[in-house]
Amino acid sequence: MAVSPRLAFVALSFAVLVSSGCSSTQQRAGTIAAGGAAAGGTAAALTHGKKNSGAISAGAAVAGAGATALLLGPDEEVYQGGYRDGYEMGQSEAIKRQYWMQQGMQRWGASNQTGVVTNYYTVPGPQTRADGQTLVPHEVTISVVEPK
Repeated sequence: MAVSPRLAFVALSFAVLVSSGCSSTQQRAGTIAAGGAAAGGTAAALTHGKKNSGAISAGAAVAGAGATALLLGPDEEVYQGGYRDGYEMGQSEAIKRQYWMQQGMQRWGASNQTGVVTNYYTVPGPQTRADGQTLVPHEVTISVVEPK
């Protein structure tokens, strides 16, 4: 039974329109596959019984998948994931720098300053932030350099 080209085109259009608003990468891959399958099916229906119909159908399927991917545009979920990973790596690097800077300051202060001692005091941390967000009760340790 041959599939009419019009029916295959309607199926392709339906598959692209139904899934075009998807944000999930798996749904996106399914939409691209459906676009390729619909284009390949349309080409198979048009070239049924002709020479090289299989190659033409395969080429049309690849072109249909590519066209569907172009119609969907860039995948925002992939871009957001990359941004998030880079942000976390940058924060990790900043924390490491701050840690080693503090270690260096304490080492320098202990060797170059005589007659002083570093004391550490633990005080209750703030209960709310400036923007009004409530914080979990916690303690903050403060280092204070004091004369002996």
